Amino acid sequence: LAQSSLGDCYFYGNGVAKDFEKAVKYYTMAADSGNEWALNKLANCYYYGDGVEQDEAKAIEYFTKSAEAGNKNSMCRLGDCYYYGRGAEQNYEKAFEYYTMAAEAGHNVAKCNLGNCYFNGYGVEQNYEKAIEWYTKAAEKGNAWAQDNLGSFYEYGKGVEKDINKAIEWYTKAASKGNKHANTRLSRLK
Repeated sequence: LAQSSLGDCYFYGNGVAKDFEKAVKYYTMAADSGNEWALNKLANCYYYGDGVEQDEAKAIEYFTKSAEAGNKNSMCRLGDCYYYGRGAEQNYEKAFEYYTMAAEAGHNVAKCNLGNCYFNGYGVEQNYEKAIEWYTKAAEKGNAWAQDNLGSFYEYGKGVEKDINKAIEWYTKAASKGNKHANTRLSRLK
């Protein structure tokens, strides 16, 4: 934990000069001890090329180790990698699997992303009711994209009874968090 924390100090420049290479050094030491957060942070360093040469395959390796250790952020990031084909071949089934793991562990962005999978039928059979269920879980925790998506369901009556007032309510919540897409939709309805 101390090694990972020291890595954070160098990564963010807290109390020391910002130094990504030193951050990677300490994250690697902590990761070698199995620290799930250090594994996640090291994966991000490889993913973005912070302090090391960018290597998405190495990032996937560390995200996987971190996810196996129970890190829900890494589970969600693996979902993203497979959903968008970044660092791994695009595979909606694997994306769905990792988003499910992360969402069930309480990761709010993963809940929204799982809603996207159900909405689009990516990695799973299309199911508006399940999409609404996961969007609602994320929206109630403040996820602006999930709020925007719920507004759309109510505006167009997809999987729910059409209800412009509920659409406006969800769009308003999303817009208040800076979601420009929701703001555009809201201006169209008012």
